[in-house]
Amino acid sequence: MHIDLASSSSRRLELLRQVNIEPVVIPSRHQEIELDLGDPVAYARNSAELKLKGAFPWPGNGVAVAADTVVHLRGRLLGKPE
Repeated sequence: MHIDLASSSSRRLELLRQVNIEPVVIPSRHQEIELDLGDPVAYARNSAELKLKGAFPWPGNGVAVAADTVVHLRGRLLGKPE
C-alpha cells in the first residue's frame, strides 16, 4: 500500500517505520500559527487538516497521513518549545 506523509517530522517518519510503513514524505507548505482555540483536540485536528491540505491541495486517490501534537496544561494550550 502506498502512503504519503504530509510532514517533514523525523519523529512521525520513525513511528511509521516502526510498524513497517515506508511512506513517501511530502512536506506541507502550511505555515503553522499558534492560536488557543480552547479545545486542544479541535485545535490539533484542525492543524493536521491544514497540514494535509498544504501538502495535497487537491483530493488524492491514495492514503495520506497528517498529524499535529499539542500540549494542554491547566486549561492553556502551550506553544512549541523554543
